[in-house]
Amino acid sequence: MPNRLTTFFKRHHQMDTHKIAELSDEALIEVNGYIAMANTAVEYARSQILKIFTSLETNNLSEDRKIALLRGTHGSIAPKFEGVGVRDLTHEVRESIEKMNDAPHVLALQELKQINTITSKYSLGNCYELALQSLEYILEAYPNMRAELYSIRNGDHVFLVLNRAYYSKPHLPETWGESAVICDPWANKSYSAREAYGTLKNYYRDRKRQRNTIEYFNPKKHRLTPDDDMNTDVLRLNAPMTPRINERLESTPQEIEHSGFCYKP
Repeated sequence: MPNRLTTFFKRHHQMDTHKIAELSDEALIEVNGYIAMANTAVEYARSQILKIFTSLETNNLSEDRKIALLRGTHGSIAPKFEGVGVRDLTHEVRESIEKMNDAPHVLALQELKQINTITSKYSLGNCYELALQSLEYILEAYPNMRAELYSIRNGDHVFLVLNRAYYSKPHLPETWGESAVICDPWANKSYSAREAYGTLKNYYRDRKRQRNTIEYFNPKKHRLTPDDDMNTDVLRLNAPMTPRINERLESTPQEIEHSGFCYKP
């Protein structure tokens, strides 16, 4: 386990177990236990990334501090700024890894760890960087937990989905199973996936008012989309998920059974 994870894990692991043991109902033990674990991953991510340009709290900063935070996070895309920001450095990581000839799970793991090293060093990032920090924590601390990096298509937000049932429809939370949990370190919360439609929010930048803003996830406007490589299946090489597999999971279980995808969880 990486050094920056070890201390945090030792301090919080017993707390998670204690919370689970206190619950009496079997169903609550399962989902609330997973939520407690997810919240620890959230806490870890936010211990690594302290300054978040897209947070609503940034709206209350002075203009000078907002500009400094924008430049530190987004670097070259910030107006009138020729320096390097965290996003520039992580982009360089992705570009260098794309040129490497190695197995997908090896490349994904290298990308995850290198990006997290950068964001931990500078303590800067947004929802994507926070989600990657939580993903690495779960990968190391909870070896039996499934975690996937998710984004809101036609929106602007990244988070994790934990314990999504295999063969469920990736874009429909109501099919993910009772144990599925949304882990959202940017929002600083975790909750049952069954609450997604009333709890999950999308970020957007109000360009007119120059403010960070949120709106409820709207299935008529947005679509939930898993990342094909940034998930524990690929990172642990248990059952690599590919674009073709995720497309198949949009189908019915019967269609999947006859498609040649024979993995049995």
